[in-house]
Amino acid sequence: MLSRFAEFSKSGRAGVLAVMNRTVKLYQSVKRGNNWGTEPVPDNQLKNLHDLPEGGGNYYLAFYEGTKRRMAPVGRFADAAKQKLMRKRGELEMGLEPPAPDPEPKAESCIEAEIKKFLEQQEAFVGESGYGTAPKTIKVYRTRFGFYLRFCAEKKITDVRVGDYDHLMEYVGWLRKQTKSNGKRIGDRYVHNIFSTLYTFALSAYDIVTPKKVMAKLGYSKKVVKAHTDRELQMLWAAMTPDEELVYKFFLWSLARNKEVGHTEVGDLNFTDNTVHICPKRHRQFRLKSKRNRRGNVGDRYVPLHPSLMAKLKEYVEREGLVDGDLLFPNTKGEVEDHYYRHLQQIAKRAKLPFHVEPHKLRKTGATLHYNNGKGVPLATISQWLGHTSLQQTEEYLDIKATAAAQDHIQRMVATGRMAAHT
Repeated sequence: MLSRFAEFSKSGRAGVLAVMNRTVKLYQSVKRGNNWGTEPVPDNQLKNLHDLPEGGGNYYLAFYEGTKRRMAPVGRFADAAKQKLMRKRGELEMGLEPPAPDPEPKAESCIEAEIKKFLEQQEAFVGESGYGTAPKTIKVYRTRFGFYLRFCAEKKITDVRVGDYDHLMEYVGWLRKQTKSNGKRIGDRYVHNIFSTLYTFALSAYDIVTPKKVMAKLGYSKKVVKAHTDRELQMLWAAMTPDEELVYKFFLWSLARNKEVGHTEVGDLNFTDNTVHICPKRHRQFRLKSKRNRRGNVGDRYVPLHPSLMAKLKEYVEREGLVDGDLLFPNTKGEVEDHYYRHLQQIAKRAKLPFHVEPHKLRKTGATLHYNNGKGVPLATISQWLGHTSLQQTEEYLDIKATAAAQDHIQRMVATGRMAAHT
């Protein structure tokens, strides 16, 4: 009798659990610091769910089988994850048996196969030392092609139509309706950049120039980056710890880009001449940002740093026990730091600074202060320190033509120069 009661209790409890555990929720991967975790996706956010980026984890279905909790990965694509969520909810509500295994994946469409072939061909140009096609370029191509493949899937298009003007214009209209993770529509510049990848594909794979006609109509406003004022810089330094201040003052003085700072090694610092050598790192597959570097022309440069800053860098290097081959400012794993922008934003938020900050703005500020409205370092020298390929590029960068003080200085030089005797 006792055993029967125990058996009944066990089965009854299992039945209750089965009723209680018919819920299923969608989770997504999130990165917290250096570790990965998951967090639930509320039902009211399912409508605007977006594909996760490559390398950005998966979506998961969380549900119970008896007393065991399951976390089944369902891939990184939002539409597929939502479909599997709805199907699983239906199964649990109806008490159905687990579904049969998914059928074999369908054959790739013609356009999918052609894009895959194109990417494989591009990967053949990625050099071991970082020259040729950059690995980052391939990653960007994959992300941008994802938009076009999603568009074709929605329109049930399987053949290649990159030479069809009306088709391309429809794609542009579709792109303009797409949103970012914050719910805002993607901007004109990103639409232009996404479409430019399709143009590259059409030209390279089929020698078709039709997308160029569409690109000619895709304008966007140039991003305006203004240099910091002296007051803003003082507020920024006051908001930082000593080590944070050292990193971002290095940005200001070296005039280096994010990746260049990230790949700077201790051996690049010359404590005798007070300079930093901005150069490629073939052993790290890093090249400088310049089209000429694809042919191996390194285009490296030596930028002077203030003796006081160099003294602080030397003290920091000795304190951290760094040697020549070590990265100057590595991340917590000792690898190349990729999040200078995010760290600077966190500092600004922490201090509630009333102005926009980004590392690139420090680069422009350093160049502007060196130039000092034409009364400081010559433009050609600053251009070389910046790693620009032309003086015109540097003029546009500093917006010299629109600077009244610079024009006044030029007028004074004209009025008092040697040619003044020949009026």
